[in-house]
Amino acid sequence: MSLDEFLKEKQTQEEANEASKKKDFHDKCILILGKIKEKSEEKYHELSHLFHSRFSSPNIQRKVIMGFYAQLMNEMRALDPTPTLTQAATNLKQEVSSTVQATKQKAKDLIEKVEQAKQQVQEKSKSVKKEASKKPAAKKAKKSAAKKAPAKAKKVVAKKASTATAKKKTAKSAGSAKKKSASKRK
Repeated sequence: MSLDEFLKEKQTQEEANEASKKKDFHDKCILILGKIKEKSEEKYHELSHLFHSRFSSPNIQRKVIMGFYAQLMNEMRALDPTPTLTQAATNLKQEVSSTVQATKQKAKDLIEKVEQAKQQVQEKSKSVKKEASKKPAAKKAKKSAAKKAPAKAKKVVAKKASTATAKKKTAKSAGSAKKKSASKRK
């Protein structure tokens, strides 16, 4: 076997492989078109016309037929919405469950804070009650002392006021007596 024969044979094998790959995608496109026909006749006629006019020739590039194959797959998925709905439903369930768990955790934290605050209030109220029970005796002593002290001050003030008022009264009575005598003289 010469080098030229080997290269020719290798080239024919590659062309056969390429043709079979193109043929594979060609066959896959026809199968998908059949599945689309079952779901929607209108889409089938549109895509079938497009396929036979542009992509059914044997000399088409592989990447072009693969692009059309991808387009057919997207159309088929669009016609069958149940997988996307079930996927959306599972995503929604996961989001809801995570939200519920987060809410439950926040509620537990809030309940714990309320319980702690309640205990602190109870402790403070107990200490206030103890202080309150001690304070009345001291308050009573202060009140009695406060009552006694102002009473004495009032008495002193009253005495001073009484002497001052007595002087005023005597001055007024003397002045009024002078006025009376002056009015009698006229």
